[in-house]
Amino acid sequence: SCTAATIEVYAQHKGWDIGPVEVQVDYTPAERGCPTRFKLALRLSQRCSQEQIEHLQVIAAKCPVHRTLEGEVMFEDRLELLEPART
Repeated sequence: SCTAATIEVYAQHKGWDIGPVEVQVDYTPAERGCPTRFKLALRLSQRCSQEQIEHLQVIAAKCPVHRTLEGEVMFEDRLELLEPART
């Protein structure tokens, strides 16, 4: 996942050997009056220090996909007609 990759790149940059990273996401689609919900479980090795865990939780929330989905999303749709192919 993007979250795991973001954490792994950050840890590598810091020189931390954090072991395996697992991310599980449960998704509940939006219903009338309720937002889309993502429940994210981040699993880290017990070899991580408490300080590393705290940093990695912050970094996990900075993953590009997480940031996009967390913010307000708007779509601007338009239709463009293609010119007919010339024969």
